[in-house]
Amino acid sequence: MAAVPTGQQDDLAAALVNPLEQSPRWVLAAQAMAIRSGASIAFGMSSFYDPAGTAPSGVLWLDATLGSWKAKEAIRVDVWEPPRPPSRVSSRMSSRVSSRVSSRVSSRVNTPAATVSAAADYMAAGQSGTDGDRRPAIINFHGGGFVLGQGTDDARWAASVASALGAVVFSVNYRLAPGYPFPTPVEDCAAAIAQICSKDGPAVKKYRVDLSRVVLSGFSAGGNLALASWAVLQDPARWGYGDVLPRRPPAIAGLVLYYPLLDYSVGRAHKRQACARPDLTLPKSLTDLFDAAYLYPPRPPEDRDDPRLSPGLMSDIMLARLPPMHLCLCEHDMLLTEGLVFADRVRGRADGGGRIEVRVVKGEKHAWDKPLPFTQKESTGEEYEAAISSIKEWIKFDADTKLNGEHLATLLIPPKALV
Repeated sequence: MAAVPTGQQDDLAAALVNPLEQSPRWVLAAQAMAIRSGASIAFGMSSFYDPAGTAPSGVLWLDATLGSWKAKEAIRVDVWEPPRPPSRVSSRMSSRVSSRVSSRVSSRVNTPAATVSAAADYMAAGQSGTDGDRRPAIINFHGGGFVLGQGTDDARWAASVASALGAVVFSVNYRLAPGYPFPTPVEDCAAAIAQICSKDGPAVKKYRVDLSRVVLSGFSAGGNLALASWAVLQDPARWGYGDVLPRRPPAIAGLVLYYPLLDYSVGRAHKRQACARPDLTLPKSLTDLFDAAYLYPPRPPEDRDDPRLSPGLMSDIMLARLPPMHLCLCEHDMLLTEGLVFADRVRGRADGGGRIEVRVVKGEKHAWDKPLPFTQKESTGEEYEAAISSIKEWIKFDADTKLNGEHLATLLIPPKALV
């Protein structure tokens, strides 16, 4: 192996240092608050460039039942339900629109016939069919480096899957670092899944969810949390949660992960160095804040193999329990390599049962589907469609659903048709 030039060695050594690890927590909190404010403005501005995501139809408040920061009603969950059945007017418009465009899923959820953009346009809980009908559910976790973000960041994804699958979407607002560092966000997500999937919980009683057709999804840090919380639910006693979480884990039908962080044992500098275009990765100033805020107290890379932190390093025994997965990665993302490595582990399971669909979005960087504040790219709709196709297979959508397909063609117009 060729020796690394001295100058490059010095650059790498400097990149390995995170100066924020020694910062007071209030300094990290102030920086996080400033970035959160900027992100909130950017999400608001995006509505001027691109049709806004559909608003949630409801809210749940769940208890934080795990770890050191237990609290009543501490976890907000934004809820999306399937749109109302179409009126005769919108059905006629649907036939004209669908003759021009395909029913391809898009992250845009506006229709010329009627814009589904308010809670009033959604079915009231318990009004989408007979009492015997049960709906699939998606439990989603937003991104933001464990420091930023909220459940409504993924409104376009939520509205797309609600419309395409007739599903109820629960987007979890886990508590954020630096106020709540690792492992609190993972604990919040695991607690939320357990409560949503409870036979006596609101998902069943209020939203009539079919607990055999629950899928987890997550973006970036949320992808990490989706997989990590799934791992926690498989072996809660390992981390001292056995008295709170159910002995039998919820039956998760599948996992959809968009550009997730799966391996914290590899430092950010090494991840950037492995990229073909390091200049297109997230800036060091931002990832330094994420890591210093979330990993408190600081821990060296060799001490980051806890599956709650690095779910991609879960044991082979746990790997063998995984449900089907859909993994969407980005070509110019520092997290690409660890995603591909994890996919190879899943495919290489000794029992030969590893099921994983892997897609790499060419020419795109991390979080390409949220290009704030500008218009979305057509590839966003294409990748959301691909994930929804996977979910349809997992939940046996074609055999069980009674949705009006013509209505879906109206709602889910590909981006070009709206330009």
